[in-house]
Parts: sequence; structure tokens; C-alpha cells
Amino acid sequence: MLDLITNTPRFLTTLRQRLQKTNTPQFLQLAQYIICGSSLLLFTTAVTSIQQQRQAVNIVGKDAASNVLVAQRLKDAPAGMDAYAVKALLTKSILNPANSANRQQALNNTVESLLNDDGKGKSSNANYAERRQKLAQRLLQAAENITGGKNDQGERRPILTMQLATLDYLEQLQKAQDYQAVSKDAESLSAYRSAVDILENSLIPAADELDKAALAKLNSAYIQQKANVTNTAIWLAMAGFAVIAQLIALQFFISLRTRRTLNISLLLATILIGAFIIWAIVLIQTSGENLRIARENVFSSLHSLRQARSLAYTANANESRALLLKSEAVRFEQAFNANVQKIIAVPTGSLRNLAVMTAQGNTSANIEGFLGETLRQPFMDGEAAALADNLTMLDRYLQTSSKVRNLSSSNLSGAVVLASGQAGDDFNNFLKANQKVIDLNKKAFDNSINSSAAPLEDFEPKSWTVLILIVFLVFLGLRPRIKEYNFW
Repeated sequence: MLDLITNTPRFLTTLRQRLQKTNTPQFLQLAQYIICGSSLLLFTTAVTSIQQQRQAVNIVGKDAASNVLVAQRLKDAPAGMDAYAVKALLTKSILNPANSANRQQALNNTVESLLNDDGKGKSSNANYAERRQKLAQRLLQAAENITGGKNDQGERRPILTMQLATLDYLEQLQKAQDYQAVSKDAESLSAYRSAVDILENSLIPAADELDKAALAKLNSAYIQQKANVTNTAIWLAMAGFAVIAQLIALQFFISLRTRRTLNISLLLATILIGAFIIWAIVLIQTSGENLRIARENVFSSLHSLRQARSLAYTANANESRALLLKSEAVRFEQAFNANVQKIIAVPTGSLRNLAVMTAQGNTSANIEGFLGETLRQPFMDGEAAALADNLTMLDRYLQTSSKVRNLSSSNLSGAVVLASGQAGDDFNNFLKANQKVIDLNKKAFDNSINSSAAPLEDFEPKSWTVLILIVFLVFLGLRPRIKEYNFW
């Protein structure tokens, strides 16, 4: 290090002495190669920066976001499956064939329909079977979407836990169905209670863990992208200023040595480089801003809506569990109310007024819960009406559910009929309204991601074309000056 410090002034002195001995044509030749090399470095930096931004858009907007949404659907599937399963137990429906031969045929049909499913959940008319198929699909999709290495257990561990817990849950649920088929009610309830324990203590927590792991990766990639946007703008500006400074200095040199005030070609090259730097920085900033909107505004709403949907399934299941497992009715009713508060925390009876305000386009800054998070975001076209409908359907379902709970103590069979009938219809209407808002946000998210990626398209061929033009202008401006010193 000491030698380097000592030798640096000596090197600069030697360089200065050699430059002093360099004549004008030699200096101009050296300058054109230095400027062309600096321009090449500048354009390489710009292209690399654009490629990094393009990769960040793909990671945040497609890969990581897709993993988060799959994790959310993995919460929907088991919660929804259990909601329909407990209703079937309440009404003494047989969800699966009773004998092993028919069960095997049903399994074969299910596997075949999964492999040939159109992705719209229409491979079975039975709600329980449909949710079970979706759970299998989501687990497969989650396993395919794992992004970490073999030592990264953030996604592998919860997926494996869910796979094993799903098998245990289905086993206990099957026992509950089989016991119910032979009128062994006590054993059926015991088996279903075990299924609920697996769902609450293993399956849903594993889905939450997967969601957190996927969301953490998305946030990490997004934060890194934000830092890269800022750093890229600084580096591009510095690199561009260095090349422009070289061109300006060369203009002064030519003016002093050749008595020509202005070199038009070098001036055009200087303007072109300045325009290129501004263009590249604007592209990256525009892409980053669209990605910010996608992540911080739209995706936040989308994630909250899916969280609310999953909790709604769980609340719906708790409503039926309170009727089936009477000894634990208080616990399930408390869990139902807690889930509703997580969905949206408003005083009883005020959902209808909130729906009216939302339909008028008024955002609600003080509403807690996952739907409240969506209500705090600016509304896109059509979202206010869709959210208002979502709130109206939720209010209607909660009113019917309240009737179910009030009726359960005096008329259990009437409560079961109401829960499986009107309450079930109201709940399905809420799900449909919720899906409309989800679809709106998903479309807006995809549009924002596409808007983030669009400015970066075809940057490489355009930039190399500009580089070739700049090199041409530099040589065009300097070659005549160099030839003036050639004497034959």
C-alpha cells in the first residue's frame, strides 16, 4: 500500500510528461479511442442496469407474487374443504363411497380429473371434492414454485408439513364419515374433532408459514429493486457526465489548437449521450414507479382480500362446528367472532352504512381488518362498487349466521337447515362478491407489472444503435482534424 501511494505521484508525473511530448494528431487519435471506450463502458452499464431491472420486475411481479398467491390459495383450500365437510356431517351426507372398491374408483377419477382439469375448479360438482382437488393442485403448484436452494427450508418445510397434515386430516375426516354412516355418532364426533385439531394446529399454521416465507422473498426482492433503481440513476449519471466532460474538454482542445470554434459532430455526439442518459434513467424510474404501484398499492389489497377470503372460510366452518360439536360451541362461536373481526373490525350493524359510503367512492382510513386495508387504498375503476357489494353480502351473511346461532339453543335441526340453506347461499354470494374484487385487483396488478416491463423492451438493440452512431460521430468529427496534420 505504501509503495502504491509513493508511486502514484511518480506515475502521474510520467503520464503528464508523455502527454506533453504528444503532438496534436497523436492526442486526437488517443482521444477518439478513449471517448469510444468510455462510451462503450457507459452503454454496457446502462444495458446491465436495464437487465437487472427487468429481472427484478420478473421476480417481484411474476415469480414471488405468484408464490404468495399460491400460498394464500393453500389457506383457502383446506379451510373451504372443512367448511363444506362439516356441513355434510351436519346433514349426514356421505361425502365419499362407503366401500373400499368404490373409494378406489373415486380416487382414480379424482386423480384423472386433476391431471386434465381446466384450472377453473369444474372437475367435480361436489363442493367438498372440489376443495380437496384444489388443495392437491395448490400443493403441487407450491412445490413446483419453490425458489430457494436445497438448504432453504423457508418454503420446503411448510409445504412438507401441509402434505403430511393433509393426509392426517383426510384420514380423520374419513373416519368421521365412516362412523357416521354406521350411526356411531360419538366416534364420528371424536374423529372430526381430531381432524379439526390437525387443521388448526398443523395445516393452517403451515399455510401461514408458507405465506410469510413467500411474502418475505417478495419484499426482499422489491426492496433490493428500489435500491438498485436509485443506485443505477447515480451511476449512469456519473458515467454519462464523465463521457460528456471528455467531449467538452476535447472541444476546447480543438478550439485552442486548430482555431475552429465548434465541432458539429462532437456537439451532436455530446447531445446524443446526454439524451441517452436521460432516456435510460427515465425508463428505469418509470419501471420502478409502476412496480411500486403494483407492490405497495394493488398487491397489498390483493393479499388482504385473499386473507379475508381464507378467514371467511374458517369462520363459516366455525359456525357449523358450533352446531356439530355442541360441547365446544362457545369456543367456536368465539373463534367465529374473532375471525370476523380480522376480516373487518366495525361495530355491529354498521356494515351496511359502510357499504353505502364505499359505493360513493369514500375510502375509510380508520377501518381495521383485512377488508379495512383494502378500503384504505385508492379505488380503481369499478372497485368501489365491487367492494360495496362485498360488504353488503358479508353483512347479509353475518345477519343470517346470527340467526343460526340464536336458533341453535332452541331448535338445533332448524339451525342446521338454516346454516346449510340460506346461510350457505349468503356465504357463497359473499365469496362471489369477494372474487370480483380479487379479479379487479389481479387485473390491475398484472397491468401494472406489464407497464413496468414495457418500457424496458428492445432497449438493447436501440442502445447499441445509439452507441454506433456516437462512435461514428466521434470519428467523423476527429478524422478531418487529424488529416490536416498529414503532409505528403
